[in-house]
Amino acid sequence: MSPIPILECYPYLDQLLGAYLNSDYTIHGPDLADAVAAYAADEGWLDVVAARADIRRFVAFYGNDLAGELNRRFADHAQDPDQSAADFLRWLDTELAGHQAAGAP
Repeated sequence: MSPIPILECYPYLDQLLGAYLNSDYTIHGPDLADAVAAYAADEGWLDVVAARADIRRFVAFYGNDLAGELNRRFADHAQDPDQSAADFLRWLDTELAGHQAAGAP
C-alpha cells in the first residue's frame, strides 16, 4: 500500500474537527465558536495558521464535493445544519483568522 500523498492529509483540520468541533463541542461552550476558541487557546497560534492552511488545501482539492468529502473524512464534525459545507469552511476560516490575529506575537 502506498503512503497517502501529503496533499490529502489534513492533520490540523483533523484535530480541530475531531477533538473540538465534534458532536461533543458543547463541552467548550454553547456555540461552535466556543469550540474554535478552545482549539486556538489549547493549540496555539501556529496550529491555527496550519489549520487555516489545511482548510484552503481541502477546499482546493475537494471543491467539487466539499460536503461529501467533509462528511466522509470527518463524519462526527459539528456544523450549523443550515450551512453548506463551503459556508461552514469559510466561517471556520474566518473564526480562526480572528484567533490567529489575536495570538500572533
